Amino acid sequence: METNFDVKTFILALVCILIGFIVGNLRGRQNGGGYQPVNPADIVDFDDEEEPKKGVDGLKMVLVIRKDLNMTKGKIAAQVGHATLANYKASQVASRDYLRRWEMQGQAKVCLKVDDEKELVNIMNAALSKNLVARVVRDAGRTQIAAGSRTVLAIGPAPISKTKFIARGPSHQARAFYRNEDFMPLISLNPSGDVAVAYGKEIDIYSLSVAQGNRKWCGRMSIHKDDLDVTSMSVSKTAVYTGDETGRLERYDLKYQSPNEAVLFATPAWSILTNHETGKHRITGILQHRDRLVTTGVDPKIRVYNPSDGSEVDALQVRTPEHKDRFTSLTTVPHTNYIAVGSTQWKANSSNSPLRLLTVTPSGLCLDKELFSHRTSVFGLSPAGSHMFASASFDGTAKLWDVRSPDPCIKTIEDADDYALFCISVDAGGRRLVFGTSHYGVIRLFDMRYLPESGNRVTRGARSVFIGGKRARSPVYSVQATDAHVYAAYANELIMVAWDGHPACQLGPET
Repeated sequence: METNFDVKTFILALVCILIGFIVGNLRGRQNGGGYQPVNPADIVDFDDEEEPKKGVDGLKMVLVIRKDLNMTKGKIAAQVGHATLANYKASQVASRDYLRRWEMQGQAKVCLKVDDEKELVNIMNAALSKNLVARVVRDAGRTQIAAGSRTVLAIGPAPISKTKFIARGPSHQARAFYRNEDFMPLISLNPSGDVAVAYGKEIDIYSLSVAQGNRKWCGRMSIHKDDLDVTSMSVSKTAVYTGDETGRLERYDLKYQSPNEAVLFATPAWSILTNHETGKHRITGILQHRDRLVTTGVDPKIRVYNPSDGSEVDALQVRTPEHKDRFTSLTTVPHTNYIAVGSTQWKANSSNSPLRLLTVTPSGLCLDKELFSHRTSVFGLSPAGSHMFASASFDGTAKLWDVRSPDPCIKTIEDADDYALFCISVDAGGRRLVFGTSHYGVIRLFDMRYLPESGNRVTRGARSVFIGGKRARSPVYSVQATDAHVYAAYANELIMVAWDGHPACQLGPET
């Protein structure tokens, strides 16, 4: 009896051992095993846009090396080893979970180069602000370089999504000007690159100083005497055109006393009360197209004026009065007689397009065609080079159009997070496309020279800017792009972002 019990116990123990071995073996295969040597295929540069495998959150360690020290290959190898070991030890305490997953996934690493110590420190501070493990190596000074020199920065291991900001070049520098004001700012640029900012009943003009390379505040004029807010604005080299809530259209002459000093006359050269319908007076858009001034309002008509004296040339009824759609944006199509007009679209699958192409003639306007590529309201329009323009829609897409093509929509850019788009701008050189989204104050920047040639749909390739702070609760209502800066209007605040790596200058008084 006793012997029989011992045999059963032995058999039961053996079965448990076999089950444990099988389960452990299966789990080890599922997790990819333990330590693995680094495979060259795992060392992926950040410019590689290949999507990670579905369900896998990839991790990497980023090593940032200074170029200005001119270290030899052996010296770089030694410094990278020090930095990797320092971050490994720190991660055992600060981010053990990331470290374990990184080890299981093959310990992928990537090396990047920066120009100087300042850029290295900026990247380190940015990483620390994102709660990433970051350690910088200071050389002992025994060979080649001075003692205490920062040589290599190690970041991570961390999820790839948290470290991609490092490969985007110098971090953007933003400066807010105009704060704590109850206004919705409007931004307009003229061909000279001067910036006009309208907020409430005030307009400021900034001009570019060629000698100093920075912008100078040129003047601040109160142009509306009845406490009426500017609802639309357009700026040329010689004049500022404004529209207000009552449907009044005015021209204010702009005179430059010197290349760096502009004077905006407080008294309008002419002022007219437009014929936009009673009760729906507000002017929603002003556009200068060659020798004509085109305006839109809340009513169904688009009107054309003579900019020299304000006389009305033509009024084209584009939609029927019973439609609730409203005009939202206007743009020229360079080197053509076309203008594009965007509008809201309240009904899904409406027979009316939210985007129309019109021809401007000496005698007025005529409707050329409706463009149906967008699924809903078009809030932003911008010229985008010869015979081209860009549009931004509530459907989360930006589109490039070429009026010479049989199918005018030549490129569709989808927002990475499927946010609605409120505004869009292409710089004068046609190199950068910028649009503002409806959530978290996000701006997306695309280099149009590197948009893929094959296919017309783009889903990646943007540099994303999260301004943060209180602006994260506001959509981006307006953007204007130049070669060096992007101006973005938020609720009650205006931001200038410098893309050239230099600090953004302050425009006007900051309150």
